[in-house]
Amino acid sequence: MAATKRKFMAVTMKPELYAKAQAVAAKRDLRVTAWVRDVVEAELKNLVMTDTPLLEWREHLPPHADKLQAGWLLCKEKNPSLLNQCYQLCITAKRRGITRWSADAMFHVLRWETAASMGDNGLKVNNNYSSLAARDLMAEHPELEGFFELRARKPRGNHGQIH
Repeated sequence: MAATKRKFMAVTMKPELYAKAQAVAAKRDLRVTAWVRDVVEAELKNLVMTDTPLLEWREHLPPHADKLQAGWLLCKEKNPSLLNQCYQLCITAKRRGITRWSADAMFHVLRWETAASMGDNGLKVNNNYSSLAARDLMAEHPELEGFFELRARKPRGNHGQIH
């Protein structure tokens, strides 16, 4: 793993467990941190998930995907009806004569409408995903082409969030 790709994890152990970890790592001629990482990775690979897979969604990302796209894919996986609900709102807006709309407004209306049925504050969806939702909706539904104004996403390396 390249140094730029590393993510560090702090692990606190009881002293007696740390002594055992040191002994096992020494037998394998490894540093304790390397041995702990190996154990954690092995456990995660063997982990059986009953709900959403923990790491599986990353396998389906395009090679150029960023964190925002990854989060959006996970959000759609957790809320399979999200895009259909958004589409229904857009069609209703178009029928009322609205020719252009804000994806942020769409999310806010959706939260408002789901608050009664879901309790709390309604649907949980990050506002940062609104541009990706607009792109997905227009790609899947040609009748929504041009309904949302799209801006070019900022390339990596720029300051601020990539939209």
